[in-house]
Amino acid sequence: MDKNLLVDGHLQQSFLFSCRLFCVAVLFVLSGIVVLVIPNFSTLMAFFGSSCCTLLGFVLPGIFHLRIFEGHLTKCEWLIDIVIIFLGLVGAVIGTRDALLRLLAGS
Repeated sequence: MDKNLLVDGHLQQSFLFSCRLFCVAVLFVLSGIVVLVIPNFSTLMAFFGSSCCTLLGFVLPGIFHLRIFEGHLTKCEWLIDIVIIFLGLVGAVIGTRDALLRLLAGS
């Protein structure tokens, strides 16, 4: 009986690995198709990266830190959060503007 459990466990692990491998292959092929079909894909990704990822990486963490630790931050910590938020917003605006100009120039 223990052998059957071991075999079933091995088969189940093998099946899960096969499913994961299939999903990775499908995602890889789909991303390749998207890159080939959409012209200026790199510019489109630059737009999303500059607008969304900059906000997610710099602005929102600073805002969350300010809100969570409101009243418990030193002036130096508060200033660091404000500077990070400001630089994130400046980077997002400059990057988004540049990406939009490149998108409009390509069309």
